[in-house]
Amino acid sequence: MVLNDDELAAVYEFAYRLFEPKEIALAMGFEVEDFCLECQIQSSPISKKFYEGRMQQVAEIREQMIKAAKNGSNPAQEMLLDMLNHACDDIVI
Repeated sequence: MVLNDDELAAVYEFAYRLFEPKEIALAMGFEVEDFCLECQIQSSPISKKFYEGRMQQVAEIREQMIKAAKNGSNPAQEMLLDMLNHACDDIVI
């Protein structure tokens, strides 16, 4: 499956808004199965754009959570501590 630059930009924008691959495929008129498979192939430009958009949103949310925690928000502090406690779960030393 090959998308042009405008279509890849749209994939990024949908992913940034936290749409799932199936929803993006339906919205853009692509075959759902083909698009979802492309999203699973790490070397695919579609997968790269999808995860770039998704991770940009996650990064912005985390940035806001960090700011809220620094400003004294107890729920944000608890969420941040939980994230920090689990951040190293996959690291083998």
